[in-house]
Amino acid sequence: MSAIALLGCGVRRMMLAAVALILASTLFAMPASGAGEIGGPLPGLSPDEQARFEAGASIFSKVHGPEDGLGPLFNGRSCAECHSLPSAGGADKTRDHLITRVGREAGGSYDDLIELGGPVLARRSVREVLPGCALDGERRPKAATAVSERQPQALFGLGLVAAIPDDSLRALAAAEQNSNAPGRVNMASGSVGRFGTKAQFATLDAFIADALRNEIGITNPGQPDEKASTQAVPGGCDLRPDLEDDGSAVTLLTDFVTLLAPPPRGPVGPAERRGDAVFQAVGCAGCHTPSLQTGPSPVAALAERDVPLYSDLLIHDLGEYLADGIHQGEAGGTDWRTTPLWGLGRRLWYLHDARATDLRKAIDLHSGEARASRDRLFARPRDDLQDLLAFLRSL
Repeated sequence: MSAIALLGCGVRRMMLAAVALILASTLFAMPASGAGEIGGPLPGLSPDEQARFEAGASIFSKVHGPEDGLGPLFNGRSCAECHSLPSAGGADKTRDHLITRVGREAGGSYDDLIELGGPVLARRSVREVLPGCALDGERRPKAATAVSERQPQALFGLGLVAAIPDDSLRALAAAEQNSNAPGRVNMASGSVGRFGTKAQFATLDAFIADALRNEIGITNPGQPDEKASTQAVPGGCDLRPDLEDDGSAVTLLTDFVTLLAPPPRGPVGPAERRGDAVFQAVGCAGCHTPSLQTGPSPVAALAERDVPLYSDLLIHDLGEYLADGIHQGEAGGTDWRTTPLWGLGRRLWYLHDARATDLRKAIDLHSGEARASRDRLFARPRDDLQDLLAFLRSL
């Protein structure tokens, strides 16, 4: 290929990337008619709750340096670096921040490879901002038999998810046991897991404490030890002694995520209503439960509310096409938490590893417990599929 042709390919790629970013910051940032601003707080907060939300938002967007406890190994310098589509608290605008999980399965046992940098690799080091620090980002260990890329998930509405009672999810799992898609709870520290792609975290503070240490490198009471690595950390690379966060940052970030409003629903017309009927008829709603209910909460905006997240928050075996071999709690290598579908129309990439750029492909890769529903859908007239896709994009 000539240099001119190569240049043309490069220009086209840059133009496509620019279009994607424009869409991310404009079209996807437009709320539905009558809806609140995407990325804003829950409606009806008290003045104190509003102040906590704003304080947490400031920490969420803060770009950390070594003096704050960054690293010495990390994947991002701020929460918002990976959660910004279409605003702070959202998904990733690009596929540049995919997180790599590793593990090893052998002889019926599973190992997170913690001493080799697992379970989450940190691809960057503070040598980016401390030139005298001779420390490299981590690479996949040769011992790993399972490697999984994960895209950062949107955090909108997670306070509502946290307020759904454990007993509701246990009852939902019990009710599904005689179906073709029997969901299971993933227990975490004695409570029902619901956060993370395999429902490996039961509470928001545990979810956030883990991300703060594994992704930014800041130790905290929930994750008090520096991430293990195959490299010895040279002097001058870790400027702040542990604990790098005394719990204040975790609390503020938990407040922000708890009080973050859910994504508003898009416009609904005849095609979307027909698609909803198809969604129900083929059995998608068996796992993608349209709505759950919160219980009592000290935050009035979270108490006794409908949560239209389109997920049962349970783990299901989705078969070989989506399998990653990673074990997390009681979730095995083919198991995944039912992905909440609210906000789906504002995403650019689909599935845990962002491999799909269109919804039809994402549906096609569903197998295991989802196979029957998928096959029923694809056996229907093409117009039914188009209506279903219109419905999903409205969520």
